[in-house]
Amino acid sequence: MSLRAEALSFSYGERPVLREVAFVLEAGELVGVVGPNGAGKSTLIDLLTRVRAPGSGRVSLDGVPLSKLSRLELARKIAVVPQAVSLPHAFSVGDIVMMGRTPHLGFLAPESDEDREIVGAAMRTTDVWEFRDRLVGNLSGGERQRVAFARALAQQPRYLLLDEPTAHLDLRYQVEVLRYARDATRRGLGALLVLHDLNLCARVCDRVVVLSEGVVVANGLPRTVVSEQLLKQVYGPDVRVLDALDPDGHPIVLPTV
Repeated sequence: MSLRAEALSFSYGERPVLREVAFVLEAGELVGVVGPNGAGKSTLIDLLTRVRAPGSGRVSLDGVPLSKLSRLELARKIAVVPQAVSLPHAFSVGDIVMMGRTPHLGFLAPESDEDREIVGAAMRTTDVWEFRDRLVGNLSGGERQRVAFARALAQQPRYLLLDEPTAHLDLRYQVEVLRYARDATRRGLGALLVLHDLNLCARVCDRVVVLSEGVVVANGLPRTVVSEQLLKQVYGPDVRVLDALDPDGHPIVLPTV
């Protein structure tokens, strides 16, 4: 079971954004996608979820081309937490998370006890249960980010795509959100994280994909991919990578200022 991109290319008008991108997200795997601003990371998520159609290449889900799946089938299998979370302010947190059950409900069918249990578990997992009755408009940006994550978990997808999931979060909840993603993969989900924080990515991900100018320039284990030579090539010369200071062997990325 996998979410597979094959030779994906995409352009905005005359400007190419992605060129011949290929990789596989397996069930039970946590993959990080990193790269400079404008490298095509968010566009890649749009192509993987059929928000945009590729100029060439294709995406397949468990062997089935994405173009062959209905929107409902797609929503049952892929959940997305976007970079810019936009939630209706007049709804309660509990209502928003229950919206994650929509792909599994029949037309106009009320939620069941099972749906309510799934939603409650998602809210407890993401630490938003205590304000389940609060209106979304009264939440901070970080709290809304966690609500969006809870909604995605309530969807019970096979694949979880997170675009900058740690944005707007303090250090505690950055770590917590990445733990949620890690725990989801242990339950068999495939999770893809678009991240700017190379240190967090190297620490939690099974594999790292590096995008630069729309091209995959590296795809492999964090301790192999997150190298000083590669990062200087992608981000410029003002970066160092230390690997002797971390007791678990994870590379540590530092800017040189």
